[in-house]
Amino acid sequence: MHVTSSAVNRHNKLYFVDQSSELYEGNNWPLSLLWRYLKDKNHDTNELWRLIEEIVIKTIICAEDHIIGSASNLPSRYNGYELFGLDIILDEKLKPWLLEVNISPSLHSSSPLDLAVKGPLIKEVFNIVGYHFPDLFPKFLKKKFVHAMNPQVKLETPVFDRRLYSTTLSTEEKLKQNLIKQNWNSREKYMSKILENLTPDDVRYLIQSEDEFSQCSGFNRIFPSSSAHEYFQFFEGPRYYNMLFDAWETKYCGNRVKGIRRLQELCDGKFHLQCVHSSKNTILDNGSSISEWMKEDVANGNREISSQMISSTLPSSNEAHRNLISNNTSYDDDSNSLAKMKRLGETLPKAKSVNSLTASESIKTC
Repeated sequence: MHVTSSAVNRHNKLYFVDQSSELYEGNNWPLSLLWRYLKDKNHDTNELWRLIEEIVIKTIICAEDHIIGSASNLPSRYNGYELFGLDIILDEKLKPWLLEVNISPSLHSSSPLDLAVKGPLIKEVFNIVGYHFPDLFPKFLKKKFVHAMNPQVKLETPVFDRRLYSTTLSTEEKLKQNLIKQNWNSREKYMSKILENLTPDDVRYLIQSEDEFSQCSGFNRIFPSSSAHEYFQFFEGPRYYNMLFDAWETKYCGNRVKGIRRLQELCDGKFHLQCVHSSKNTILDNGSSISEWMKEDVANGNREISSQMISSTLPSSNEAHRNLISNNTSYDDDSNSLAKMKRLGETLPKAKSVNSLTASESIKTC
């Protein structure tokens, strides 16, 4: 048991919590108070936080293979999310070190300070996860809830649609993923190609990512990002969805409205709801098929597609590394979702994040 644990320290007669959260006193501080204290001592908190974020990303990458293995046993991606807690200790030079990772961090609130930190955290976690209305909801309840959320939103079926979380890839979607993964070591090549022709599976992942991101106010998404490709070298192998989000974030991180508009146009025609059981030949967002796209690619001499690559089978799309790795810093009530594509045709609700990780704002000190 390490010395930062309040479960141990609270038994010390000198232990107390400063309920005001304003004075540099007590043994349990919110992160904002620690940051203010360090700034008063002329320390660079931005650099410190960057180092902590790096620890978070690398920690998840270390466990990524096991996380994917666990996720592959889930009946649906809709069920895939998890909250982790990282214990970080700072040495005398303010270098952060990882102590441990809690797979079931305590959300119990034993003090007003705990409640002030963990209450908003829990609320935002559920907003990011994004539960759907059960399909068995009576119609009057559906209308009641939809009206309570936003009277202006018109939804055909404001309930769970399993097509949004389909993990089965069509043959041509597998071909595209295999083709793109051949360029794992050449970012320039896959960046120029992967967004050129989106598949229904691509669009579903992008929709869910944008919807999750729109619900972040206290959470700060650090993976995926436009600079996340710097960590690809630490993965055991190429991850198609890492490459997809790398390209998406690089292109649209400075103009998310433009990216969302592109998704809205596709959703308006219910392109995202094309699943393998309903379409033998996947159509790309430009109207051509993947086979045609690949033939053109080969004709132009850009790719060498072997029969072995075409016939290979990809793992389940649960392999997707669409991690919403987050650190909570502050919390504000934000009910304004950027993902307005929910208004179009079928319901596009907030998606479940495959892996969601948070470092608790509550900092334990001796």
